[in-house]
Amino acid sequence: MKHGVMRFMGYTLHHNPHTLQIISNASISQHSIPEFTELTEYIGDKATIVKGEGVFYGENSFEQFMELKQLAKACKAGVLSVSGANPFYAYLSELKLKCTPVDDYVEYSFTFIESSGYKYKENSTAPTKYTVKQSEDLWDIACKLNISIERLISLNPQLKNTYDISEGDVININDI
Repeated sequence: MKHGVMRFMGYTLHHNPHTLQIISNASISQHSIPEFTELTEYIGDKATIVKGEGVFYGENSFEQFMELKQLAKACKAGVLSVSGANPFYAYLSELKLKCTPVDDYVEYSFTFIESSGYKYKENSTAPTKYTVKQSEDLWDIACKLNISIERLISLNPQLKNTYDISEGDVININDI
């Protein structure tokens, strides 16, 4: 299965992870009341966890891994964009090198954990159109305007992929 491009803190994982799990759980409390019933209550949402495995390949595969490792070492929350979920702030909590790197091939696994300190919200007051600036793609625009990548794609069916834009292009940001 091919997943959409992942981005974290402006870093794009160009070679998509070949496995991906997005885990969202709720905190539920259950209490037994003797000789009566069981009471179940919703406490709240737990942090979303994104796990996966992938491969960097090409001449600079180990350098790509090391760039991602630097983001992990920074211990900062940043915007994580991944298909199947709205962008959210997360920490890269685990990054593993899964094999001995060779010149053009590095296997890795990762775990991101949603940050409870930041909330990433859709921007309902965004303008209806946006003019693309130099070197921007839809991922950059989605993060800048707090709009999910899926929403941008649905509002711009003329685009074949997230990189199918150029400086000066005008794209739809809102369907109003």
